[in-house]
Amino acid sequence: MKKNPVLLNKTLVLGFIILLICMSVISSNGYIIGDVSGYHNHLESVEGSGELLLNGEIVYAYCAYDPSGQLDEGFVYFDMEEPGTLKNIENISNPGLMSAGTWTCNRKFLVCDSTFGYLWKIDPFNGDVVFIGGGGVGLNGLTYDTCDFDYVLYGCSSNELYKIDQFSGEQTYIGTFSNGPINMVGLACDDACILYGWDSGTDNLWIIDKETAECALVGSLGIDLNYTTDGHFNLESCYLYLAVYTTKGQLYYCDEDTGECSLISDFQGGAQLTAFVIPFNCFNVPPTAPTIIGYVNETLSFYSNDPNDDDIKYFIDWDDGEVTETDFYPSGEIVEIFHEFANGVYYIRVKAIDIADFESPWSEYIIIIGNQPPDTPTIDGPISGKSGIDYEYSFNSTDLNKDPLMFFIEWGDNTSEWTEYIDSGEKIILKHNWSKKGDYIIKAKAIDINDTESNWSYFEVEILRTRTSSYLWLEWLLDRFPLLGKLLKLFI
Repeated sequence: MKKNPVLLNKTLVLGFIILLICMSVISSNGYIIGDVSGYHNHLESVEGSGELLLNGEIVYAYCAYDPSGQLDEGFVYFDMEEPGTLKNIENISNPGLMSAGTWTCNRKFLVCDSTFGYLWKIDPFNGDVVFIGGGGVGLNGLTYDTCDFDYVLYGCSSNELYKIDQFSGEQTYIGTFSNGPINMVGLACDDACILYGWDSGTDNLWIIDKETAECALVGSLGIDLNYTTDGHFNLESCYLYLAVYTTKGQLYYCDEDTGECSLISDFQGGAQLTAFVIPFNCFNVPPTAPTIIGYVNETLSFYSNDPNDDDIKYFIDWDDGEVTETDFYPSGEIVEIFHEFANGVYYIRVKAIDIADFESPWSEYIIIIGNQPPDTPTIDGPISGKSGIDYEYSFNSTDLNKDPLMFFIEWGDNTSEWTEYIDSGEKIILKHNWSKKGDYIIKAKAIDINDTESNWSYFEVEILRTRTSSYLWLEWLLDRFPLLGKLLKLFI
């Protein structure tokens, strides 16, 4: 039976079109981004109405000030197509004035303040507000880097760029902004994970190097930024949106290639919005490598964080032939597992696995049961010398139990000595000389405060005879007069 070539060609073309459509919603960094309808939904009416109606593309912000008096200070949401209609999210408690915000891969958003830089996690679906902590420097801008599997946030003060741990809020200084910006007031990463910032001193858009904080000018925004202005990329359209307050609150979208911004609409009542957040979808990403707190009372304590907020189970390799697979636990919850060991040293490993079977890297931890002997000492010093001259030799050892150590040294010439106690890992320097030429072996062992001894270590030294000045004179004479040497042999 022959196949219809026309039908076959149509099938191939249709398949190719479907492939292009699928590829079009996958960003170059491996994250699916697009219309949040059907995945990210929110309340059409807030708590109190008893109805949870699904809506389309919803964005979030913090209402810092409403000149019209229609809105309370606190979190609001609105449809991107209707910025003139804002609604308070009444089921979210107000942690205080928030300066900046960003969406993350766990369907929650993070916000921070401009005074202390503390980090908060907001769940817009159930109203949970969780204080994460951190702080140190007040932050004007905050953004999530979807390309970085270390789950990094970037934050900025007026003059400096910081890397921020989204799980602890810890701030790490990167650098001071250079090449022109004055008073950076916001940050945002696009779908290619390029970091942008905008400043109120020059009213320009900048590309920021995430390693150095060096800035490259994109162009003028065409807006007079008088106050803190937060923004966020819509990862579907690749437009940068800014919530601006000049004499009134307004929503703009900006071209990331030129910096030029266009007015969309005034916010309801001219409200000033900060902590402006546009949700996005992303693929599942693996949990963090577990943090191992310690092993106390035969119980190992550890935890991992999952960027998608998925539940996590753990595999533990105890290094004694046993492996444990735990139940699932909420992301970030401290897990405690009981396990007994015999005396010895164990190099255990722990990894986290989320509900989608995405695995973290292994974390390693050393558990020491009972008193262990010190490591075999290292000996360092000259390998040769002359008799009668003092030479310095250093001795070093490490004790797994961190006990103080002393050393017993045999110098190979029927002499030996004990040292005083020193801290584990420190070295001690001793002097010694040998009275005769020969080959000697230095032996050393370390002993801890429990009288547990290490193995011996060995170090070979060659000692030559020290020649006196008279011998040197005689050698010169014999070299100059060889016949004299032959005559001397007749008498020796």
